[in-house]
Amino acid sequence: MLNRVFKRQAYYIACAAFVIFSLVYFVGIINQPYVGLTLKNSNGQWIVTASDPHGEGFKLGVRVGDSILKINDRATGEYHFVEKWGEAEGASTIESRRSGQPTNTINKISERPNLMMVLSEMPLVILGFVFWIMGFITWFKRPFLVQARALFWLNWLLGLAIVLAPASSRDLMFARELEYITLSSVPILLINFVSVFPIMNKNQINRFGRVIVTFMSAIILSLAVLHAGGIISSFSILRKLVLLTMIIGVLLALWNLLVLIKLPKDRPEKNQAIIMLCGMAIGFLPIVLLTAVPIVLNFQPIVNAQVSYLFIAAIPVTWYYVIVHKYLPDSRRLLGTTIAFFIAGVIISLVVSYVLFILNVSTTLYTAPRCQDTI
Repeated sequence: MLNRVFKRQAYYIACAAFVIFSLVYFVGIINQPYVGLTLKNSNGQWIVTASDPHGEGFKLGVRVGDSILKINDRATGEYHFVEKWGEAEGASTIESRRSGQPTNTINKISERPNLMMVLSEMPLVILGFVFWIMGFITWFKRPFLVQARALFWLNWLLGLAIVLAPASSRDLMFARELEYITLSSVPILLINFVSVFPIMNKNQINRFGRVIVTFMSAIILSLAVLHAGGIISSFSILRKLVLLTMIIGVLLALWNLLVLIKLPKDRPEKNQAIIMLCGMAIGFLPIVLLTAVPIVLNFQPIVNAQVSYLFIAAIPVTWYYVIVHKYLPDSRRLLGTTIAFFIAGVIISLVVSYVLFILNVSTTLYTAPRCQDTI
C-alpha cells in the first residue's frame, strides 16, 4: 500500500518540477531578448551564417555574410556564448561590418524584449503545456494502466523539451544542455510506449532499438555535461546526435503502428493504431506541407511556423483519447475527419498568420521556423 502511495507521489512531484522549470525559464525569456545570430569563424573573422527574422539582430539590419567584430565591446571570439554555442545571445551591443563596406555599425539591443516578442513565444509554451497536461490527465484517469503511465512520462519529457526551446534559443543557463538531454531521452520512452501500446509488442526490433537509443542518450548526456563544464566544445556533434536519436525513435514508433494496421479488422488494436496515425497526420501535416516543404523547395512558407506548431497538439490529444476511452469510432470514418481537420488547419493558420502580421507580433507575413532542435 505504501509503495503504491509513493509511486503516485512521484507523478505529482514530476508535475510540480515541470511547472517550476517552466516558470523559471519563462521569466528568463521575459528578461532577455532573442538575438538570433549564428556565427562561424572563417579565416579569423566571425561571419554571420544565419540571421533569424524573429531576432533582434535581423531587426537591426544584421544579415547573413556580415562580419561581427565586437560583442559587448569585446572581441567576438572572446564572447562566452560565441565560444560555447557559436551564437550572439545575451549581447547588448554588436559591432558589425557589412560585406564590401568600409565602415562599422554599432547596434544596440534593448535590455528586454517587447510584449509582442514575448507573445510570439507563447505557441511553443502552450504546446509544451498541452503535452504535459494530456499526459497527466491520462494517468489521473487510468493510473493502473501501464500504457497511461508510459504516456505520462513520454509527454512529460516532450513537454519539457518544447518549453525549454525558447530559453534554449537564448542560451539561458543550462537550458540548451537540458533541452538536448530531454530530447535524447524522449526516444527511449517513445519506444517503451509503443512496446506496451496498443498491445504488448516487446519484439526484438524494439529491444534492439531501445539499446541503441539508450547508448546514444548516454553519450549525449556525457557530452552535454562536459560541454557545460567547458571541458570540451562539441555543440555541432551534440546537435547531430540529438537529431539522429530522435529520428531513430520516431521511425521505430511509426513502424510499430504500421505493423498493427495489418491486424485483422476485428482486432481493436488495429483501430487504435489507425487513430494514432490520424492524430500524427493532423499534427504534422500543417507544418510539413505549409512550412517545411516550401522551405525545402526554396519558396516562402505558406503560414507562420509558430502558428502551425500548435496543430502538433493533436498528437497528445489522440493518444489520450485512445487510452482513456474504451469505445472508439470506426477508423474507416476517420479519413474524412482527418481531411476536414487539415483543411480547417490550413484556413485557421492563414487567418492567424495575417492577424499576427497586422498586429506586428510577426515581423514578416511568411516566417520560417527558427533553427531550433526541438521541432
